[in-house]
Amino acid sequence: MRFGIHAGPQDCSMADLRRLWRIADERGFHWCSVWDHLYSVSDLADPAKPAFEGVATMAALASETKRGRAGSPAFARRATAR
Repeated sequence: MRFGIHAGPQDCSMADLRRLWRIADERGFHWCSVWDHLYSVSDLADPAKPAFEGVATMAALASETKRGRAGSPAFARRATAR
């Protein structure tokens, strides 16, 4: 069985996320993922809350870890022909 963590990059700093990813990597988690939203969904009334873009956040995740996989659930879906 493989375990990972998913962190929505909102309402926190990049330093908070980097610390989380390092801990997950050091503890042997197999993957870390982030979302692809461009706004904080925790409080839609306050658009000034921090939220990081998904692709750039995955790049930061990959640069911070050594063993685990980086991903986003939105990018993991396969397109199927109909």
